[in-house]
Amino acid sequence: MTAALLLTIAGCSLGSDTSRTLFEWFVSYVKIGSSNDVWLAKGSFGYEDRVALIFGYANDMAACEDIAAIMNEKYPAARHHCVAAN
Repeated sequence: MTAALLLTIAGCSLGSDTSRTLFEWFVSYVKIGSSNDVWLAKGSFGYEDRVALIFGYANDMAACEDIAAIMNEKYPAARHHCVAAN
């Protein structure tokens, strides 16, 4: 809990790129819940952007894949997919 609070405070005072890098580093080491957390990523224009962190499900990867399928149906050009976070 203390680490999360410090991360939040540090993130508020840093630039957005630094804050995102710090958050991604934190997530890579701290699993939330019983299964490994998963990034919902959007790959378009040759660049992958992590748009959501999926956690708290019995199977986070399966939940992410369900969400990605729904997003790809609505936004096919975005090519949503799932990436292990930790």
